Amino acid sequence: MSYSLPSPSPLAFTLLLTLIFILTSALTPLAAGFFCPKATSKPILCRAGTFCPRESAAETPCQAGTYNRQTVRVVFNGQAFRSGGTSEADCFDCPKGH
Repeated sequence: MSYSLPSPSPLAFTLLLTLIFILTSALTPLAAGFFCPKATSKPILCRAGTFCPRESAAETPCQAGTYNRQTVRVVFNGQAFRSGGTSEADCFDCPKGH
């Protein structure tokens, strides 16, 4: 007597893949240089003039009199990106007269 498992329906298979994606995304720590608002699960790259430490829920603007030019290289899930910054150290003093 042999048994065979039924083939999953396309919908069941899609739901399973979606669940696996959600669970693994939730377990992946958010890299510095990105932020993730609480209403979404998709990381957003920090913009020029801001910095985002690891696990940020929002961008933090550079202090008055400082700037950054979105030149920090960050890696998330094996992909490289250019980010606004990962810490306040990525904000530089503005040139005199600006």
